Formats: sequence, structure tokens, C-alpha cells
Amino acid sequence: MNYIQLKNGYSSLEVSDDRPKLQLSDMETQNTLKRNNHLIQSTKSFLIHVLDNILVEDKFIILSDETGAIINIISDTPIMQHFFECGFKLGTKMTIDSIGENALARSLISKNINISRPDQHQINFLKQWTEIGTPIIVNDDIVGAISIYIKFEEDISHCNLVIDLISRYISALLEKESLSKYKTDKTRFFGYLILNNEFGLTPKEIQILYELFRGEKLSSLPKKLFVSTNTVKTHLKNIYSKLNVKGYKECLSLIDGVIMDKLRNS
Repeated sequence: MNYIQLKNGYSSLEVSDDRPKLQLSDMETQNTLKRNNHLIQSTKSFLIHVLDNILVEDKFIILSDETGAIINIISDTPIMQHFFECGFKLGTKMTIDSIGENALARSLISKNINISRPDQHQINFLKQWTEIGTPIIVNDDIVGAISIYIKFEEDISHCNLVIDLISRYISALLEKESLSKYKTDKTRFFGYLILNNEFGLTPKEIQILYELFRGEKLSSLPKKLFVSTNTVKTHLKNIYSKLNVKGYKECLSLIDGVIMDKLRNS
């Protein structure tokens, strides 16, 4: 198969109209997979579970990045092999200018669920399949898209709710993970709690909360903070009183909620 290197980093396939026209170069594909590794790994087991529970014999799922480049394919081996033989692989662009009208491309454009029926596809291989595409949106930004292909010619508009729930679940999972990585950022943690006039925590009390929040054991705090055990106990007593909580777990749960709310609204 021959390729022509283009200025935009893609390579155009010298093939007939029955194959994708746009494919990332090998280097671009590797960089794209590396950049989207978290998205791939976070959704992999869930998408396999979804595929296993679709009650149709012939089916496959495509995961793309925000530009429509394929970053994962979930399918049985025979279908995947046929998919590859027809010119689809990791890095293949699922855009309209590459393969014609398709639900994945439209979902990235519209930010909504789209359906492509077999007769709407322009590439012969895809004309066997009904496709449902949905974007993956995290914090109002499109980070990718999912397309489910099934050999089913009846009306499948009733499947929209299921696909929407799948998309929302993945989006919520990724949003939670994206927020979680900031929860133990020291500057953010101190800033959010110091500016929270409701609690009136002192810097030393916030320091103790921060260490506990990031997993430090209570027994190790005196040595780490160069204070006595009694001082730590006094600070904790004051913290519990100010937060109106009864103990350690309730305290950390409340702080977790405060930090997550601040992150969502920041």
C-alpha cells in the first residue's frame, strides 16, 4: 500500500474510494496513542463488557480521539481481521473527508448521538453495518467518540438511551479522574480551604488535613510535622469542632466534597 506524506501530518492513501483516504503516519499514530493512553485504558474493560452484552452476533466498537482518529477497536478476531483488510486500523481517520458520512464523525461535529444506517455509508465494508456514534465529553470538552457497529437493519432509534448512558458513564468516569489528580495539589488544597470562611481553619490545621488527605498515617504526623502527639490531637479536636464532624472518616469525606466542588467550579 502506498502513502503520500502531506503537510498536515496525515498521509493520503493511494487507494480506491472503497477504502479510507486518510491515515496518520506511523509516528503520528504512536504519538496519538500515547497522548490518549489514559482514555484507552480507562474505557477498555467497560467497552469489552458493553460489546459482550450486545445481543447481536456481528458487532464491533471503535474508540476515536477528538479528531476522529481510531485509537482502539473492540471486536472478535474475524471481524477485526476483515476490518484491517479493508484499510481500517489504528490511526485511520473516521472523518467525513476520509470515509464519507458516518455517525462517529457527525457525533464529533454535533456533540450529539448520531445514527448511520447501512445505505448511508459510502465504503462497501461499512454498508453492511448500522452505526451509532456518540461523543465523549469531559468538562465540556470533546475528548473522543465511540461508535458501535451492528448488523441489524431494523430501526434502532430506541437504542439511543442506552448509547447515551454509555457515553455519560464514560464521561463521568473520566471527569472524576481528571478532578481527582488535582485534589492533592498542595497549593490548590491550601488555597481552597484558607479562602473558605465557613470553616475558619488555621494554616497548621490545614497542613494536618492535607497530610491525612494524601494518605499519611495519623501516627506518623508528629514526626513529619515536628510536633508532639498531643499537639496533633489538639489540632484534630479543633478541626472536628470547626467542621462539625465526629471523627476521622467523616472529616476526610467532608473535605473531599469541598475540594471536588471547588475543582468543578474553578
